[in-house]
Amino acid sequence: MNQYNDYSKHAELALASYGNFASPTPTTEELRRAEFSTKQAEPFILKYRVVAQHTDSTGLSATVFADADNNTYLTVRGTGLSDVRDFATGVFDIMLFGSTKLHPQYVSLKAKVTEWLGNGTLSPTFTVTGHSMGGFLAVGLVDDPTFANHVSHAYLYNAPGLGGFAGPFIKTVLDWMGLAPVYDQSKISNIEAAIGPIPIAGLGFDVAPPIDITIEDQMSSDVIDPHDALNHSQQVLTDALAVYSTYSQLAPNLSQEQLSKLIDAFGSTKDVAGASNSKTLESALDALRTIVLNPANGQVVLGDSQKTGAGDRDKFYTNLYALQSSTPFKDLAGNVQLIPLSDLSTSNIIAKIESNSQQGVAVRFALVALNPFILEGNGVDYSVFNTNGALERFDPDTGIEMITEWRLAA
Repeated sequence: MNQYNDYSKHAELALASYGNFASPTPTTEELRRAEFSTKQAEPFILKYRVVAQHTDSTGLSATVFADADNNTYLTVRGTGLSDVRDFATGVFDIMLFGSTKLHPQYVSLKAKVTEWLGNGTLSPTFTVTGHSMGGFLAVGLVDDPTFANHVSHAYLYNAPGLGGFAGPFIKTVLDWMGLAPVYDQSKISNIEAAIGPIPIAGLGFDVAPPIDITIEDQMSSDVIDPHDALNHSQQVLTDALAVYSTYSQLAPNLSQEQLSKLIDAFGSTKDVAGASNSKTLESALDALRTIVLNPANGQVVLGDSQKTGAGDRDKFYTNLYALQSSTPFKDLAGNVQLIPLSDLSTSNIIAKIESNSQQGVAVRFALVALNPFILEGNGVDYSVFNTNGALERFDPDTGIEMITEWRLAA
């Protein structure tokens, strides 16, 4: 499976860990209380069932989900800001000690996982995922010899590192002495929001290299209703990963750096009159919808009613799923070339603009649409956007070469 599909899949599982479930079948309302949108909850309900859920006096909350193939997924909830006990035992211990070894929630989690493995609640191998404190506890399972052959992979989301406030200094000293702890980094994906301050994820030293994900900055003035957890939010990170996954499905060869630059560019190139950051994900989604699905019948710019509105998460997931499940998208996935404009020099872009080839049309479309990328390949049809010569090198009415305008756009 594409790694960004994995990141997105387990991000939703980490988000679902904030739910309280009364039966094996999650309900829409239960998932909405865990910050799913209604539309986002629909496929999750069809895909997963709740096998077990455990909460206790330490503040621990762990849930086991299973899919139709009986693969099991252990999810560990992060620190609940509304639960003073959980906040106190969790955050204080992370900041001061930065270790799971004697942490009361980890002691409880270890006992419960041992029980679940013994009675078949968990399959012999399983993944573990968690946000914030949940990710911190997941590291303990990966590092525990008891579970070394059972945990196939751990997905951490905005999780603190080890060692607390003094973590980086301690690790430097231990590295120098040759005594630093070693983790199997091949089994850990350490995913972090790359925008804004990271007071929790920035604690301690990383057990695996961070995978930085561009999100919509919740501290920006153009976000009308920022999440309570701001940039630490699992919901905000999950939404961003849904877009990363979509672009990665279409063009699997895009690197982490290219993907992040691409998503970040949508926060500055689209709707430049204002509110750009708050429409980053929506603009990135609509750019693909326009090319692949042509919802505006040949118009390069979508009308207001056709756009994915900022902050409308139901519309966002409705449009995202419609794109991903469409035949044109499936046909193009893995069979196109997506080139970020940031990878090209100005002279290279101009040379492509001047080309009479299909690539020239693709570049001119990108500039007209204010897209930070060129999408080309068999099956990508720009002719529907060129009925009035809008993408031609020469003005169809005057015959004058429009290269000056294209140069200015580049």
